[in-house]
Amino acid sequence: MTGSRSVRQGAVAVCLAAVLVAPGQAEDAQELLNKMRDFNAVQVEYRQGVPHTDKRGRVLTTYDAEKSFCQLAVWGNPWGEIYGRTYDLKVLTDAGFNTMWPWPGHSLEDQLETGRAAGLQVVTMRAHTAEEATKFRDHPNWLGFETHVYRIQ
Repeated sequence: MTGSRSVRQGAVAVCLAAVLVAPGQAEDAQELLNKMRDFNAVQVEYRQGVPHTDKRGRVLTTYDAEKSFCQLAVWGNPWGEIYGRTYDLKVLTDAGFNTMWPWPGHSLEDQLETGRAAGLQVVTMRAHTAEEATKFRDHPNWLGFETHVYRIQ
């Protein structure tokens, strides 16, 4: 309780200080902050020791501009005609997405080939037989499959 009380007291103090500061002083503070801002600062993401993957789901621990892959995806996206409506994956690629997590209504081969044709990596959300997984394990567009729900049978 002591920690919660001190946080609340600090928040109240900040609010009171904000209310009590004269308008002229607030502008001076903003002007001071703007003068301290370095508009030429280079912003660089952290590149050392961060676990991530390449386009095939292989783990990398060091950033590599040629291999590192940041998945931009929509989970559970449809494609083709479903219930009389046609879904085009070009909408995803035009929006900058590079990965699809398609609905599990298509075969693994259809999902992977559709991903390839659209220029998207694929994370499948369906169970796979060992034979199927072996057959397609080296497909260049298969990023992976959802392991917490589905498994290789």
